Amino acid sequence: MCQGISAIAVQRGPQKLYFKSGVNSHSEIRSEFSLKDEKLGEQVNLEAHLFGDFFKLKDWKIVIDHDINNLPEWFVEDRLNIESLFLDFVQDEIKNAKISDTYEGSLTLTYLKDGKGIKLPKNITGYLNLFSLTTAEGLVLPKSIGGWLNLNNLTTAEGLVLPKSIGGYLHLGGLKTAEGLVLPKSIGGGLDLSRLTTAKGLVLPKSIGGGLYLSRLTTAEGLVLPNTIGGGLDLSRLTTAEGLVLPKSIGGWLNLGGLKTAKGLVLPKSIRGNLNLGGLKTAKGLVLPKSIRGNLNLGGLKTAEGLVLPKNITGDLDLLSLTTAEGLVLPIAVIKLKNN
Repeated sequence: MCQGISAIAVQRGPQKLYFKSGVNSHSEIRSEFSLKDEKLGEQVNLEAHLFGDFFKLKDWKIVIDHDINNLPEWFVEDRLNIESLFLDFVQDEIKNAKISDTYEGSLTLTYLKDGKGIKLPKNITGYLNLFSLTTAEGLVLPKSIGGWLNLNNLTTAEGLVLPKSIGGYLHLGGLKTAEGLVLPKSIGGGLDLSRLTTAKGLVLPKSIGGGLYLSRLTTAEGLVLPNTIGGGLDLSRLTTAEGLVLPKSIGGWLNLGGLKTAKGLVLPKSIRGNLNLGGLKTAKGLVLPKSIRGNLNLGGLKTAEGLVLPKNITGDLDLLSLTTAEGLVLPIAVIKLKNN
């Protein structure tokens, strides 16, 4: 995985070092400059890793992303010149970011285990990957991140101050509790809270642009969902719908595969993805949406008694456990029907 600020040194070509402002993936640099993956030893990947203040050149360390014991001779001979050129580029990146306190690009800093002493620009237009952080102590995040933010290795929100604006996905899939967690008012992408086992203390934004992953919740107690979810909603381990108030609008799939009964379940009028109710043994009390733009999983039903299917299902219909078609009225439109 490419880290920090990236560049590629080449043995042959019109220039010794290739880089582009805001582009910190070696594969993207190769694509940008039409650099082919040459024979082993004809290219060397370089990275500048941040270990302090983004705006201080001395806090950046050059790292050679290559077998250090097998560096090509041409690189060794010209290493000082190549690294000097790279540092000039890093300095330019710092200067450009300093003008508006904005870094026009993305940063992967997964070599960092904690955020102590790390100072970042107030705004990052791309993504920020801090996957390896195990504590938020000392971490000062930008006020705005245009892309996604990965903090998946945090197990607690203690000391965590999130940006006011996140344009992409927010990865908090390692949190075991919502205690102390203050989320942005709006998240442009999805939100991963897949290790939470309780909604206690959880205050979700009113709007989430992507999917919401709460796959380990077994009860809806204390859960207040957003009015709008742009992607899917994973509540796959809920065993009861008691206290569950679903969003009025779900832009993707809905996974309620752990429900044993439809008692208290009020589904949205329309679902734009798959609907998983595979754990239901009976259709008693089940009121399905008028339209499902995906698959409908009712694979646990033993009988069609009381089952009223939507008029339109654009994907598969799973009724795998039905042993009789008595009382079954199929939708007007179904692409596929899975049944014995």
